[in-house]
Amino acid sequence: MSIAGGCLCGAVRFELDGPIEVINYCHCSRCRRRTGSAFATIAHAQLADFRLIAGEERIATFAPEGWSRRSFCRTCGSPLPGLNTEDGEVGIPAGLLEEDPGTRPSLHIMVSSKAPWFEVSDKLAQHDEFPDEW
Repeated sequence: MSIAGGCLCGAVRFELDGPIEVINYCHCSRCRRRTGSAFATIAHAQLADFRLIAGEERIATFAPEGWSRRSFCRTCGSPLPGLNTEDGEVGIPAGLLEEDPGTRPSLHIMVSSKAPWFEVSDKLAQHDEFPDEW
């Protein structure tokens, strides 16, 4: 099964050939600022299953001090998948996926820094920081 995805303008395109292992909601201040919302919804998969198929020249990156680099489309500004070569993982903003990934969000992370105006109202696991298994 292959899952396709891309940015808002369609310039950056990718495919994922393996399963999405987990989807989380991240409430850290950087994810909130990057997405302009209460949290980022991130789908995690194996980097070996991910491939960029178009738009490499449109990708810009930002590397905040003390944090992993963030990529976005130069044309439309969409946040793009984060490639973690150290851990062999890719973190894909779930809104970029064009098909049902077959996995549902299962946890909230960085809840200790969530937006003060947002209340988590579901019954998913909540972690103040990164879960120990990460």
